[in-house]
Amino acid sequence: MSPGAAAPTRVAFLSDAMPQRNGVGTYYGDLIDQLHGSRVTAALFGPGDPRSELFTVPLPGDSTQRLSLPSPRQLAKQMGALKPSVVVVATPGPYGLLGARIARRLGARVIIGFHTHLEKLTDIYWSSLFGRFSRRYLEVTHRHLLRHGTVTLANSEEMVEIARRLGAGDVRLIGTLLAQPFLAPAAPPPREGVERLLFAGRLAPEKNIEAIVQAAEHLPEMSFSIVGEGPQRPLVEEAARRLANVRALGWIGRSELAALIDEHDLMLLPSRVESFGTAGLEGMARARPVLTSRHCGMVQWECLRSALYEIHPGEPLHQAIRRVAEVPPAERREVGERARAAALELNRESLAHWLELLGEDDELATPPA
Repeated sequence: MSPGAAAPTRVAFLSDAMPQRNGVGTYYGDLIDQLHGSRVTAALFGPGDPRSELFTVPLPGDSTQRLSLPSPRQLAKQMGALKPSVVVVATPGPYGLLGARIARRLGARVIIGFHTHLEKLTDIYWSSLFGRFSRRYLEVTHRHLLRHGTVTLANSEEMVEIARRLGAGDVRLIGTLLAQPFLAPAAPPPREGVERLLFAGRLAPEKNIEAIVQAAEHLPEMSFSIVGEGPQRPLVEEAARRLANVRALGWIGRSELAALIDEHDLMLLPSRVESFGTAGLEGMARARPVLTSRHCGMVQWECLRSALYEIHPGEPLHQAIRRVAEVPPAERREVGERARAAALELNRESLAHWLELLGEDDELATPPA
């Protein structure tokens, strides 16, 4: 290192989400990939290493996701070896809570990623006894983490306001990054018609999978590809057996997804609850039109909204698809080009924002307990 040069920033990311398996796991994996080559040295601590986990169990109601309890001693040893000056806590589970505690012992600055939309998930998941317990757990743990973080990051204005109501002090809006397969090379030009439609994401009630199946029933002349894992996979597989125009593709890797997006004419994001909607941004980055509900956080970003098609309130998905299909091809192509430009610009701005945040000197200490 040359005299006077700043020492690299060492950052520990803590996430209870399996890498690439949901929006949170995808977000931080993509961020760490893009931090390579910068002055930031980053490591992700989370599920997947059986040597450091005491036990792991399937989540109730969704066996495709698991809850893991790390060894506190092993996690402390691993984080201590890294000597982070910044710890980013992405989830309110065992890894996140233990990581925040270890960060305070290390004197590291703590940044909280706020990704779970408590209020909108209530009506979908939390009518049962377990659901009410889950809501209470998330409220308590989020309040605890938000109170002890120096900065809280949210990816929509609505999430910013919720974080503030839960007690966060310094709350900032942060954008979403993209994985390399979606950034380059340039996407092939779209076809003129709208015949091939794609959904990618968790197969879960908040994603409104039923609306996609109903749209396929109303639009037999169009083909629907559904990518992902989750508790509603049986619903998708039954639809694929029953309907000739539905394909259930399961979970696929990011490079495969980028290539699959290029083969389709329109991406669907009809979610009932969606803090942001990374799959929609990935579709935009490949210059494909995206049809989204107004419940998705990405429509709150003005730089993206002008390049999105939105489902109107009360409008069935199949009618919204027909409406987009009737748009002149040249106009849809122009929207796709603007979408790619907007997605790439948001990626650049988000990376710059993260580098600025990780380089801040907030006295390298968390607020007192």
